[in-house]
Amino acid sequence: MPGFEERVYFRDPGNRFYYVGAINLHTGTLDQIMVYEPENEKKQAHLITAQKGSFTEDTWYLSEGVLVDFDDEGYPSHHQSFAKYELHVGTNIEKFISNQHSSQEKSRKELKSDIMLYSQSGTSYSQLLVDYHIKLAFPISAFVFVIIGVPLGINYGKGRGLAVILSIILVFIYYVLVSFSRSLGRNDLLTPLLAAWLPNLLFLSLGLLIILREERFRL
Repeated sequence: MPGFEERVYFRDPGNRFYYVGAINLHTGTLDQIMVYEPENEKKQAHLITAQKGSFTEDTWYLSEGVLVDFDDEGYPSHHQSFAKYELHVGTNIEKFISNQHSSQEKSRKELKSDIMLYSQSGTSYSQLLVDYHIKLAFPISAFVFVIIGVPLGINYGKGRGLAVILSIILVFIYYVLVSFSRSLGRNDLLTPLLAAWLPNLLFLSLGLLIILREERFRL
């Protein structure tokens, strides 16, 4: 359902870990909340759990919960129940949940902002980086198709039906390659930059080969 997310997990720039069983963006409410902050130089590790809560831009208001502190060996050292608890998270939760615009719908500027946020929080952002590069690579594909289309148009100019069929086949192959390459990049099997530009490089190589072949036969 739009505006509703379940089982959301993320880490913020302050190295705190969050898990929320359900989030309703329309009402600004949270259910089944867990917040864990690892030990650091200033304080011991602690865990906050709450049944319910609500949120604003950078603050969560939790209710019916428990705060547990841990000692140096990882055992609970202090236990405190609370009816209300105010937690300053410093991060808008909407940045981390999937019901916002997908990365393919966002602009390069928006993707760059998300990449910076995710890199600070320690969350994987390879999917965002792939789509960030695709935003530039995809418009260049028009030039690549010109490189291929010109020699094909010359060769099959008289047979328009065949030219149309070849164009459809090439476009179909290109989109399959884009989808396949994007998938490899998102799964870290290719670098994001290569995953974004690989279809263009393959088609550009094909176009140059066709042109060179035609020029060689003419000579």
